[in-house]
Amino acid sequence: MVVTGLTAPSAQPRPVIRPVNTPFTTIDLVPQHAYELLERPNRIKDICGDVERNLQCVGKVLTPHTYVIHLFTAPYYKGKPAGAILMTVTPGVELTDVEYIAPNGVTTRMTPDDGVDDWGYGSPFRFTVLERQEHWIKLPRRPFPEPVWIDAQTDLGRVELESVKTGDLYTLGKRKFFTLQALAKGLRVRDEQDADMWCDGSETPAIKPFRSRDLTMNELYDFDGHFLMTMTYPKGC
Repeated sequence: MVVTGLTAPSAQPRPVIRPVNTPFTTIDLVPQHAYELLERPNRIKDICGDVERNLQCVGKVLTPHTYVIHLFTAPYYKGKPAGAILMTVTPGVELTDVEYIAPNGVTTRMTPDDGVDDWGYGSPFRFTVLERQEHWIKLPRRPFPEPVWIDAQTDLGRVELESVKTGDLYTLGKRKFFTLQALAKGLRVRDEQDADMWCDGSETPAIKPFRSRDLTMNELYDFDGHFLMTMTYPKGC
């Protein structure tokens, strides 16, 4: 017997992800120890002495190291493992290899939500924060199938967050903004002016009359919960 008029149950739509208690915030996912590793070529003589006579030391000092950031489904160790982030750091070289390893072993290349290409000026790999519970940090969906938690204090050596504040200069798409105020559900901004980043040494010009604009959460975050604004001048002038 063939039954007609019935349709297969459709999959539940995935919800839009938004931050819980840490809006407009990113975390430096580079482990604290990795910065010492990146700096080693500049300290090679201090570490190895006579470089030409201590090639074995030099080779050891300049060896890449892979850090493991464990992922969980909940902000405590009783939560189910959700894979890991593997971050390979080569002394003196920009980060080139950050991967998400799913529980089934499938790997996905990761890209930062923000950062600076020269690690001497700041983090080269910042990622959106959805929620914080002490040293536990929740990261958004993608490349993870659902948001995940990390123990930042244990795996990174510290909790280093960066939140948008009044006076910051950020870029959204092709527009550059000056932050006027953080709102409950967005950011109040105005368009950037020359005076906001005046670097030629002469007297800074006055701020011109402007019209403010309120950016909504839907403008500031994508569907999976990634913050879309990036620092306009991470290296300063």
